[in-house]
Amino acid sequence: MDAAESGAVDPNRTLLRSASRHSLEGTDAKRSWIDNRLQRFVVQPSSSKRVFWEFMGLIMVCYDIVIIPLQLLDPPEDTFYFVMSWATRMFWTLDLIFSFFTGYISQAAQGMIETRVTKIAVQFVKTRLALDLTIVTCDWLEVVLQAAEGGAGNGNAFRLISMLRAIRPFRLLRITKARNMTDFVLGHIRSEGAMIASYVLAIVLMLISMIHVIACLWYGLLVSTWGSGKGSERWEAMQGSVTERYMYAFHFVLALFVGEHIMLPQSISQRFFTVVVLIIAFVVGASFVGGLTTAMTRLQIIASQRSSQFAALNRYLSDCNISRLLSIRVQRNARHALKERKRNTPESKVELLQVISEPLRAEIHYEVHSPLLTQHPFFKLYNQINPVGVRHICHATINQVNLSRGDIMFSEFEVPVQPKMFFVVNGHMSYSRGFFDTVKVNPGQWVSEAALWTTWAHRGSLQSRSETQLVAVDAQRFINIMTTYPTLHAHLYGEKFVNFLNQAGHTDSLTDLVQGEDMQKIRVTQVFREVDPLFEPPSDWLKMRRSSVVSDGSLQSAAAGAKSSVPESDTRFSFTGLIPDAVHGIRATAKTLTKRFRVMRERLSTRPEVR
Repeated sequence: MDAAESGAVDPNRTLLRSASRHSLEGTDAKRSWIDNRLQRFVVQPSSSKRVFWEFMGLIMVCYDIVIIPLQLLDPPEDTFYFVMSWATRMFWTLDLIFSFFTGYISQAAQGMIETRVTKIAVQFVKTRLALDLTIVTCDWLEVVLQAAEGGAGNGNAFRLISMLRAIRPFRLLRITKARNMTDFVLGHIRSEGAMIASYVLAIVLMLISMIHVIACLWYGLLVSTWGSGKGSERWEAMQGSVTERYMYAFHFVLALFVGEHIMLPQSISQRFFTVVVLIIAFVVGASFVGGLTTAMTRLQIIASQRSSQFAALNRYLSDCNISRLLSIRVQRNARHALKERKRNTPESKVELLQVISEPLRAEIHYEVHSPLLTQHPFFKLYNQINPVGVRHICHATINQVNLSRGDIMFSEFEVPVQPKMFFVVNGHMSYSRGFFDTVKVNPGQWVSEAALWTTWAHRGSLQSRSETQLVAVDAQRFINIMTTYPTLHAHLYGEKFVNFLNQAGHTDSLTDLVQGEDMQKIRVTQVFREVDPLFEPPSDWLKMRRSSVVSDGSLQSAAAGAKSSVPESDTRFSFTGLIPDAVHGIRATAKTLTKRFRVMRERLSTRPEVR
């Protein structure tokens, strides 16, 4: 007697489910009570909240780069400076705390994101805590010195002010964080052209920031007694407003970067400073020109490649005498394909993906395709039982299909050479049978599921109504993968699905679209409970099942009655004798054509068999 019939549970059928369950229990056992309590506060490193926080941190670093060197010009401390000082101080203090609750990519865990608070804290202490704590301590020490300055005597106040000015440059250590923040922000830019433009902008901003810092240092040297500039005519000329003094210093350093001297040094210290700036200007200028030239050349190459590709396409269309309407469709689809390539980098263009291990590529495909695949009830439950099998399905059977507006994916009565099931990723499609029945197919829906389980002839035509992206599941590869696992879920579901097609009766009721999603969930649940009586479907499915049990019974009785009226025939589809003789004359009407299509459907009334 079969295990399902006797009510016993076959251990081979629940092997993968048990292994998955023990793996989860082992993971939970490694978590301490601190991790369980604080888990809800942990933020993923690539989440939108963390991206916004990193962007704000980049703004704060840029503010420090501008304001801290300006202290050498003794600017007035107005309300804006007071508010921003406290804003940056509080931001970096909170950033120090938030760093204990930000996950990181663990190399020891094979690139998985570590979300345990204890592990995150240990990693943060080993890497960035010393630098961040030093910077935050200097910020709050500045507040303490400012408070002590008010109650100190003249001599003590002078020493405290000197200490305060010595501490403020330590805040520039945050520049080391700007590198990581910039890479993090640039990593979210999709277009290669935008990436190169951002790189050029970053080079220009770095050059301006360097000139800004050197200009402030030069002014401090000029007005100090060490620079021996006080009392000279040049020093008197720089006693204007902060803006005038800053522009004078900036102009002087900018002139040095291009090899021009607008003011000769008057002391050995000024001459030494000028020589150092000239050396820096030579090295930085060469690097700047080289990087800028490379970036601009890359932009020109991208633009020329696109122009040459479209020129070659136009020549081909012209040489082959392609009609104007089809040429426009081809060019429009080519532009859409290039736009999609900029938005979503295709896997074939990423060279490093070809050298990584096959299991890692399988995990990538699983994370990319499983959210869409598991919208189908069978794959949703099968992913709980055998996630390894679903990972192999995502890796070995799925490929992407891009369609332009008006493209026909398949036609009515067509028997596919390579049977496939389709999921709509984005865009809109229409499914029609004959001339009248037209149904919209929206993203998230699937089409032609029967191709996975039996030999199938399409019962309608599927046409794209906009630029559409599909995911296709190859039926033969799917069968090869399913036969390698001991679980019987796929076989039993395939039998129920084909029996449902055979019980449908008249061929007009057969379609490539979903036939009752709620009833399909009920059939899937029945299959999984036949294999494992202890299986529990999702809670929302249980509510749906209670409300649909009456309609399920009526459907089964109606299907049984229809089955008795269907004559037995061959179990495979055949197109022999399907197409009748051509209708002669010009008096054929829409009613006659519709009747012809009904006759063709009736001749397809063969009973499918399980693959």
